[in-house]
Amino acid sequence: MNNYYAVDPYEHAAVRDAMLLKISAFPAARWFALIDRGFEHGLKHFGANGENEYCLYRHGRLERLAEVSPCLISLSNFSPERLKGFLGSLLVHCRTRPMLSFIQSGRTGDEIADGWQAFLEVETDDAQRFLLRFADTRVLPALARCTKAIWDGLSNGLEEWLIVNRTGEMEALPLLKTGTVSLGNTGKAVIDSNEFACLLESGLPDALADQLHEHFPNLLSERGGAANYQLLQATCDLAKKYGLEAFPEQMALSVAVLFSQGNLLEDPQFESWMQQKPWSGGSLEAALGEYLEKMETTQ
Repeated sequence: MNNYYAVDPYEHAAVRDAMLLKISAFPAARWFALIDRGFEHGLKHFGANGENEYCLYRHGRLERLAEVSPCLISLSNFSPERLKGFLGSLLVHCRTRPMLSFIQSGRTGDEIADGWQAFLEVETDDAQRFLLRFADTRVLPALARCTKAIWDGLSNGLEEWLIVNRTGEMEALPLLKTGTVSLGNTGKAVIDSNEFACLLESGLPDALADQLHEHFPNLLSERGGAANYQLLQATCDLAKKYGLEAFPEQMALSVAVLFSQGNLLEDPQFESWMQQKPWSGGSLEAALGEYLEKMETTQ
């Protein structure tokens, strides 16, 4: 089964033309595409001139993962016509996957890649390490919102960082440049428990979408990816409000919301029902099923 991403495909020609205008407005600037080759695992790789590509997994144990590494691709060494064709091909390749963003910087590709080495893996307060997939455009806005110091370190030396957001629109990320990056004993950036919790919470709608695609794909196929994300985000907000912390409960609520075409969230009695928690000691899934049946009979 193919992977599912809660994003809308963009109009590649419109994004291409917007980027060409950006680049032509700053002809002396260095521009790069940042792609997450993790989304190409087991699939066709986008071909770029090796001289213009800067792999981030270039040192130590991560070097073994170079095939799925985030990579910077320089856009500054093309003639206008070649750049138009290159951008068009790149955008078509990435169109349905959240794997592409654009960067303007006064630094070289090697300087940016070297400066990012401390952020490829981050440490929690208790010294656990995990990969930070910051080239994933679903993750980037959450990093800017949740991890001020880490985001400051990532955006250091950058003039612009542009993503194609979930609705297919170009979006500029805020470059704060005000924090101090804390490095752990291994030289990795440190993320505190609140920041880590914020990232996990931000990723919950996508985690639910992934499981829904595996077990209930028909519930997602009735609307676009961005619309599904909005419904799942609203579901997560409701689950948090009423203390549904277990993933199976969040999943059950998501199934009910999507099955109802989102009408469950608009039902005037539903929040009162959630507050009373009539399923306590029993099955939330079964209780939601009964509630939906009653909704249908009263409509």
